[in-house]
Amino acid sequence: MLSFEKWSIQTDKDTLTIDGDRVSWVKADRTVIRYICRQLGVSDDFHHSFTVCILEGGVEDDLNRGFIRFWEIRNDWGNRAWIYARKNGDGWTIHFEQLSDQNEVIVFHGSSQLHFKNRYFVQISHSMGVYRLSVKDHKGVMVEDSGELKGVSPKYSCIWLASTIKSRRNNGNWSSGYIEGLTIKNTR
Repeated sequence: MLSFEKWSIQTDKDTLTIDGDRVSWVKADRTVIRYICRQLGVSDDFHHSFTVCILEGGVEDDLNRGFIRFWEIRNDWGNRAWIYARKNGDGWTIHFEQLSDQNEVIVFHGSSQLHFKNRYFVQISHSMGVYRLSVKDHKGVMVEDSGELKGVSPKYSCIWLASTIKSRRNNGNWSSGYIEGLTIKNTR
């Protein structure tokens, strides 16, 4: 597991904090750009995993329900892949997308209802242009599996965690929670 102590942090007030291998956010809305990041030089073939828990969250309306990005690998705004959460009923769902030269390459919308205050183990892997996202509950039961998602294989230079992106609408979407236990393995 990686300690986040040497990662860069972009936040306002104490909304986003680092404590060892845990990054926490409290009532993080979309009025400010927040994240922790590190230049890593992400391998073409990798397996990343972490535990996430969203304690609470709310959205302004049902059309735009996104409230936090858990994980993102990127070179710039138009070349990135990311995992994020959307409010769904009394809980949330997990999603994965990839952009290449600002064009959507992958859009995966999870359908499993995930619950506030529950811990989930998230895994994302990539090999030879194919991504796979899976989520297990605290008992180790698979609750979401994207299957194989054909994408592109740029050499990403940076990883972001726990990011909120300033938006023109739905800035009042918010959540509180944490990510911990990040592991990063190159598989080739």
